[in-house]
Amino acid sequence: MRQKLSVFKIGTLLILCVFISFAQNSDILINFRDSLGRGRGNGDAEQYLLSSQVPVNDTTPPVITFIQPNSTNELVAIKTYYIIINITDNNSPIQGDVIIQVSSHSNFLFNASMILIGYSQWRFSWINLTSYPNQENYTLKVWAKDSSPNGNTVWSEEYSIFVNIQNSLGILQLAIYIIIASTIFACILVYINKKGIIKSVKRN
Repeated sequence: MRQKLSVFKIGTLLILCVFISFAQNSDILINFRDSLGRGRGNGDAEQYLLSSQVPVNDTTPPVITFIQPNSTNELVAIKTYYIIINITDNNSPIQGDVIIQVSSHSNFLFNASMILIGYSQWRFSWINLTSYPNQENYTLKVWAKDSSPNGNTVWSEEYSIFVNIQNSLGILQLAIYIIIASTIFACILVYINKKGIIKSVKRN
């Protein structure tokens, strides 16, 4: 009788263990399925993942390094000059948050947005350089703001360039000058010939 009770107790314990194990596994499966179903439209979870990738306490401003010009007082003798910088930051600036400031010796000239051309390189094309006074020093300075929630900003150090562009005549201008010079020379020859004819007539 005792053996039957022992077998019954052991069997009962085994059934309870199997049932508890099955119940726990079922809960895991149900919770897993529910999490999958909710995860497809769970904006809070997505927002949490995104926010966890960007440190809220980022207080480090961008580091700006000039590539061109690579030294101050650089000589510029071309009509289009490319100002190129490198920006290092964990939260890189976005378009519109990198500004080049150009000034003359004593006056502010203009601000312009720089364009991202690579992973961390930005460029400004100064294409109307010849419309500014030649043989002058110009000061370059860059402002940048990173894309962190704090929006850390910084000004770069100043760089100076000296613009000295040699003016060369275009083909059309050269042709016009040649025509004008030839016309003047021909008029002079005609005038001299007329004077010579008049003098010869008077002598006769």
